[in-house]
Formats: sequence, structure tokens, C-alpha cells
Amino acid sequence: MGDEAQGALSARRGPHWPIFRFAARTKTLNWPGAEQAIAAFQAYHARNPGFGLTDLVIAYQQTGRPDEAGRTAAQLLVARPGFTIAGWHRTQLSRRDATQVEAEAAALRAAGLPSG
Repeated sequence: MGDEAQGALSARRGPHWPIFRFAARTKTLNWPGAEQAIAAFQAYHARNPGFGLTDLVIAYQQTGRPDEAGRTAAQLLVARPGFTIAGWHRTQLSRRDATQVEAEAAALRAAGLPSG
């Protein structure tokens, strides 16, 4: 699919679609694209405050930066005071890699986010 067609498809799916595609392709344990993903999620949060923070917590925790994960978790709770890992988990039902979802939930727990 060409860039123009991909852009049209993304526009139909909503403003958050491109970052979700990026997340799905880059989030794995010991990921070589971690720095690129972190930069993308930071930019996403800058454009849309509160969005991308969950992914940043996971990325920081999974790349051995628990202090940054904890600070970002605190930002997440300010932006989304009702956030819980259980609520996040319910949004992940369409993902097929249950092992990865559980690894991400463990990262969120380790960063101090509430289980719910």
C-alpha cells in the first residue's frame, strides 16, 4: 500500500491509528527499536496530552529504566486518574499474544500503577 493510500486509511480509522500501528510493530521485550518507539510515544503525548503514557511506562520498565517508568506512571495517573491495569487489560482483548500482554501488565504493576 502506498503512502497516500495508507494515509487515507489511517485518516478513516482516526487520529490515533498511526501510533497504534507503530506500537504493535515495535513493542516486544528487548526490542531493538525501543528508543525510536519511546521518542514516538513522547511526541504523541506532546501532541495529545495523556496519550502514549501507558506505552511509555511499559517501554521504560521493559528497557530497564524503572525510575522513568515510575515518573511516567505518576503523570499517567494525573492525566487519567481512573486508570487501572484491569481497565487497560480490557482494552487489549483483540491482541493475540497473551504472553506479551501479560509482560506489559507486569511492567505496569512494577511501575506502581493500581491493579484495579
